[in-house]
Amino acid sequence: MQNDQLHHTSNDELPVMNRPNQYRPDAKAGWSTGLLYAVLVVPLLVGSAALYSQELKRVIPVENWAEFMTIDLTDSPIRINLRTGYERPLMFPEPISLVSVNEKPVSALSIDRNGKYVALPGCLIEVDGDVAGFSPLQRFGQQKVIFRGVSSNQLYSLMVSSSPTGSRQPVELVKSSEQPR
Repeated sequence: MQNDQLHHTSNDELPVMNRPNQYRPDAKAGWSTGLLYAVLVVPLLVGSAALYSQELKRVIPVENWAEFMTIDLTDSPIRINLRTGYERPLMFPEPISLVSVNEKPVSALSIDRNGKYVALPGCLIEVDGDVAGFSPLQRFGQQKVIFRGVSSNQLYSLMVSSSPTGSRQPVELVKSSEQPR
């Protein structure tokens, strides 16, 4: 009998207390689980709540992405939800210029010392050739932004918003007949 007890081949034959590294359904959560919850989870919840409620001081630059999100230009206006605190570029099929924001012409918009338009609530817009970069520092609801194609004179209408759950992935706007780069 003693020999049989030494040659167990499966954990199922061992009593619950002797099973190595297995969850015990009869165990009760002790003070250590509560402490772990208080130390790890509560600061995450408080931190994310603060992100939803306060204005940020800087924007995190765009990272290298494996691929762009492709949006067909046949949809108009194009809806873009930016992630608050993160830069997000939009690549157009041609060089562009900013025309207006919320029906306010570009001539009436402020420009910061770096040449970026201060047009949206807490969000700078930078235009460089065929790329428009958005840098939102705070959340805001939908705002109408219109760009014009320099060579085609085509108007590109966007409805831009910013939230902590918005997207960070760069966008490539394409005509349905074009293939993404």
